[in-house]
Amino acid sequence: MSLPVRNGISSSWCVVVELVDREGKSRLSQAIEQHHVLSSLNLGIRPNRQASDLAFAIQGLCEASRLTGKPIELLSLDVRRAYDSVSLTTLQHSLRRIQVPEGYIRLLSNIHTSRSAQVLTAFGLTQPLKPATGLDQGEINAPVLWLIVYDPLLCLLEKSGKGVRLEGLVEATPALKKIHPSLCSSLAGKTIFGGAYADDLTLMAMSRPGLQELADICNDWFEAHDIALNPAKSVHLSFNPATNRPTAGSAIELGKGDKRAPVLRLQSVKEPMRILGMYIVPDGSHNPMFQMCKDKVSSQARLLRSRAVTDKMALFVVQAVMMPALTYKMQGHAFTRSEMLHIFKPLMHALKHACGLPISSRARSCTTAWLARCRGLRRCTQRTT
Repeated sequence: MSLPVRNGISSSWCVVVELVDREGKSRLSQAIEQHHVLSSLNLGIRPNRQASDLAFAIQGLCEASRLTGKPIELLSLDVRRAYDSVSLTTLQHSLRRIQVPEGYIRLLSNIHTSRSAQVLTAFGLTQPLKPATGLDQGEINAPVLWLIVYDPLLCLLEKSGKGVRLEGLVEATPALKKIHPSLCSSLAGKTIFGGAYADDLTLMAMSRPGLQELADICNDWFEAHDIALNPAKSVHLSFNPATNRPTAGSAIELGKGDKRAPVLRLQSVKEPMRILGMYIVPDGSHNPMFQMCKDKVSSQARLLRSRAVTDKMALFVVQAVMMPALTYKMQGHAFTRSEMLHIFKPLMHALKHACGLPISSRARSCTTAWLARCRGLRRCTQRTT
């Protein structure tokens, strides 16, 4: 009797591979953190690291640029099929770079070359096919392997010395000297190029030529590893606080040779910019963020009201899905109590509608009086019987 097959591999062998991946990922992650192998700006999917860490850092740099009147350039890169673009050769060289044991490298290589997949159709399973290249995003160890593959690029960017000079964004005021007397000296000579979380890479510089130099480093590295960038989905933020407009200059270009193309998506300084699920407004204005949250809640409320759901289903969707997503997007922004009530009012109305509760105070008072009369009638009926 043959064993059941999943993705071209027997179920028992799948369990063994999953256990090996889990144990290997655990030991590899522990060794990476213990010996500080990866770059400090490689923030993705690591212990005690969150996506909001990079988003808050970028928000702080934008605010410091606005307060000091220094221009800032930001480029959010989009990588096409990031995990699928990693070849076996790139993975092997990246693992040897951080001196991973050869036995573990051979084990991963054997799993990589022996895997196959089948597609379930209306007529049954197709013939087994072998994936050409890439990391399987469903694998347990895929995220940590991507961090290892991505780390050489971040080290190149860090060693280039290009980016934002932190000492230029701090003014030595009397209050700062009193509260943080050693801050200016600790920031002297430090330059930050941006940061990465998983396959999301954000570059920062003080000028367009400086940002283009960082982009060219990325172009060379991605070209060498046959990984493609997507200029159409990449976003460029250019902001000069002195003029409250983008800085002058040519568009940032991505790619090499015939594939080189400009980044045409120029972020408006008055519109919220999405960074790892969070949003920042480059010019620091609050109303665009308030309006975006209001529109988002209104659309979700309309969607909730259009579905036939029970009160428990609606409560679960609001508490477990909608509210956490909205509060995550609202991080880094201060809202007053009245603004919060105004934002979440449509969602609360939709929840009351799904639960069959009155929405307005007048309807609530009428419902309360009607329920009181029903209770009184019930008591009278019980006495007569």
